[in-house]
Amino acid sequence: MRLTAPNYDVLIEAGISPSLAQVISKPSEADPKLSIIIQESEWDYPIPYGVTSVVPIYGHNADMTVRWHRDGRLEFAAVHHDGDDWHVVATSEQGLMAHILFGYCEMAMCTDEEHAQNLPNWQRIARMMGFRYEDEFWEWAEQPDTGNSDWNQWIIDLK
Repeated sequence: MRLTAPNYDVLIEAGISPSLAQVISKPSEADPKLSIIIQESEWDYPIPYGVTSVVPIYGHNADMTVRWHRDGRLEFAAVHHDGDDWHVVATSEQGLMAHILFGYCEMAMCTDEEHAQNLPNWQRIARMMGFRYEDEFWEWAEQPDTGNSDWNQWIIDLK
C-alpha cells in the first residue's frame, strides 16, 4: 500500500489530538532537530491481513508510522519500506507520544552534560504534545540500560 503522511487537518479528521497533530505536522516549530518527516513516498508498505482504517501519521528515513485497527484493536505501527516487516510501537496516542519522545532523545546520543542541556527542550516538546506520563518517562530514561523490551512494553501499555 502506498502511503502519504497527512497534514494537520487530515490528522485532526483522523482523531489525532490537536496538540500532537501540531507537533507532527510542523515538527520544526517544536524543534529544528525533531526528525519527523511529513512526506510523500513511492514505496509500497506492508499492511498485514486484518488491518483496516490505515492512517499514515509520519515518516522517518523512508519508513512510516501509521495508525490502524487490527483485529478490532487500535494500534500505532512502524512499517518498513524495504521488507514485509512491521511492529506495533504503541496502542494509544500517549504511547505514540512516548515513542516519538524516546526516538528524539535517543537520536541525540549525548553525554551526561549534553543530556542536561537538552532536557529542558525535550520536556518542552513533551508538554507541547500533551504527554501525560512525563515523570514516569524520565524515571524510565534514567534507569540502567536493560534492553529495550521492558521499555517498549511500557510504551505499548500506556493508555
